[in-house]
Amino acid sequence: MNKTFNFVCSGEIEDDLNLPFPLSVDHLELETAIRINMTTPISVLANEEVYAENTYLSVAIDLGEDIASLLGGIGGTHIEGELSSFYVSSQNTEKTINLADPAIEIPPTAIPDNGLVEIRIPYDVGIDAGPYIAGEEEELSFHLGDLSTTFLLPTGLGNVTLGAECVLFDDDTTITSISIETLLDRINKAENEGQVRAVFNHGEIDLDLSGFNSLTGEEQADVIAAIISERPAQGYGSMSTVQQVIDETIELLSQIDEGPFVPSGTWIHGEGAPSNEIGEVGNYYLDKTTFNVYEKTEDG
Repeated sequence: MNKTFNFVCSGEIEDDLNLPFPLSVDHLELETAIRINMTTPISVLANEEVYAENTYLSVAIDLGEDIASLLGGIGGTHIEGELSSFYVSSQNTEKTINLADPAIEIPPTAIPDNGLVEIRIPYDVGIDAGPYIAGEEEELSFHLGDLSTTFLLPTGLGNVTLGAECVLFDDDTTITSISIETLLDRINKAENEGQVRAVFNHGEIDLDLSGFNSLTGEEQADVIAAIISERPAQGYGSMSTVQQVIDETIELLSQIDEGPFVPSGTWIHGEGAPSNEIGEVGNYYLDKTTFNVYEKTEDG
């Protein structure tokens, strides 16, 4: 994701130019739009470590045509420097990290005639910021702080240096927010076998999976299908309810012989609802597609 923030960047201009006259500008204050880019997960588990990956800034510095012309007149064709403060903090569990420690190089960047200099910081690979820690519930939010940078403008007569502090002008410093979920939330949102297995593989899952782990891969897929298909519209209310579905499905599978639509004493199984010709009165039939159970009666 990316979000643009408004900053006011200001600082004193210093130079070691060998000029017969002083520079007409000794202080610079600019309103600057800075876009921060980062990649975060949509949701995390409670107390999980989180990284804001590939984090970088896209900065547009408008020096103006007059300053660009002045610098160009004395051989100033590009700007370079370093970013020394780039704070990103989290809320829910509070943590602040300076992503510019150590300082990030700003490579030589050409100054166009209109004075609008566009810079990416870092210029090559984004920063994986973290780890931050999710809290117990609700959401984890990331916030942008102030920036500090030093710009160097080399010219044919010496250097011009600008040390700038960029202060956020916006009241809302939120970059993005991530939902904090439980493992039960993940089961209630699961849409396929892989998503349920990912929950089962979590080290802190509050389920007895010993019976599940003893099944064949196909039988495990049947159990997971039952968890998804029998899930209430409002979701499971507790892990104990999920455990009950697991145990009942394993019990059903244990009573079913191989082969669809083949009578085997009490239980018969197959895919789809049974026809009236299948089985004898008192038999039970399991539809392996929906996990619905049918009882054979005298009426069919």
